[in-house]
Amino acid sequence: MDASGLLGCFYGTTRDGQVWVSSSPALLADILSPKADSRQLYYQQGLSWFTPPLSRFVDISRLLPSQVIELKDGSIQPRPLLPPINPDLNYEEALELLSQSMITALRRLYQKQSKLWLGLLAGVDSRLVLAMAYRGSVNIAPFTRIAARMSVADRILPATLAKKLGYQHIFLHGRNSLANRQHLVTEHSAGHVSQGDALPFLQSVRDSLEGISVGGWCMEVGKAMWRNSLPDTIDDTEICAQQIARNYGEPLNSSAIAGMRQWLEWVKQTPQAHMDWRDRFYIEQRLAGWQSSKEQLYDLSNIQRIPIVNAARTYALMLSIAENRRLNAKYQLDLISQAVPQISCYPCNPSDEYFGKLRAMIIKSSYDPLHIPRIVARKLRSR
Repeated sequence: MDASGLLGCFYGTTRDGQVWVSSSPALLADILSPKADSRQLYYQQGLSWFTPPLSRFVDISRLLPSQVIELKDGSIQPRPLLPPINPDLNYEEALELLSQSMITALRRLYQKQSKLWLGLLAGVDSRLVLAMAYRGSVNIAPFTRIAARMSVADRILPATLAKKLGYQHIFLHGRNSLANRQHLVTEHSAGHVSQGDALPFLQSVRDSLEGISVGGWCMEVGKAMWRNSLPDTIDDTEICAQQIARNYGEPLNSSAIAGMRQWLEWVKQTPQAHMDWRDRFYIEQRLAGWQSSKEQLYDLSNIQRIPIVNAARTYALMLSIAENRRLNAKYQLDLISQAVPQISCYPCNPSDEYFGKLRAMIIKSSYDPLHIPRIVARKLRSR
């Protein structure tokens, strides 16, 4: 599999012992006719994915990036998730190696396609890709998807940053295609994607794009997340699985906990030196479980999505950086300031109030007509 399992791998066995393997859970479900999990996925509510190594179907499993499957008999063997992580690597050397890796990826992708798109938001991840493209003299086309749930910063800063570096930025508006496309999402993903996560496809947002789209997804592998909310070590897998569920607001009787518990047992059996299990959680659950199913929807569009850091070597470089430099994306900010100091003065993901309450309200209303009515309704309810 690729480093994050973004091209999913599902497998199961027929009653007569035949092993079937596919990136499509829908195809396997047609062949194996398994029983489906009744749990519904909701956008940003609970564990909004089916937790690997389980899938939505009882008799279909999902391969983890730290596993390989023998196609002859369906047996599973471990493999190192990443190359060796070197905690003694010099910080400046690590930054330079990461820069070279990202710039090389961008240059090679640009050589293959006349149009290289960058999904640009107000956060640090996509801004780092923008900085690497500028440093590498790569001609990209930044775009931002207009959505009701976007922040004011996402509406203002992407165009500002792109203009500052001489790139032409565009906004993409979706169309009301929900009724025509919902059945495609359900059939193609076999129920592995919530409607909220499928919204860009449902609204035909990227239909006008052709070529390759790059962005900042997968960058959070190196951000040392969940340090204050999850334990440092896995002692009791049942307790740890329940803690993960509580963090996400998932009911403790949820079927998602069984998959999480199985994954935690696998992590205990196959540890990797110098790798925190919470960083592995991001790769093997958030990416290989949640993001992977979302990526499958792009089979149905013209655009190809390629995260430039989705490489085991790149992840090993990220995790070689001391944790205190990874917290709050410090090393990413250092990379940006070194590559393009002229955009370092712009904050990452500032609150709406940063732009002034009145200006923020006007901008929000321009792409979300119900913004002010919702504020009024909330105030009336609070009285």
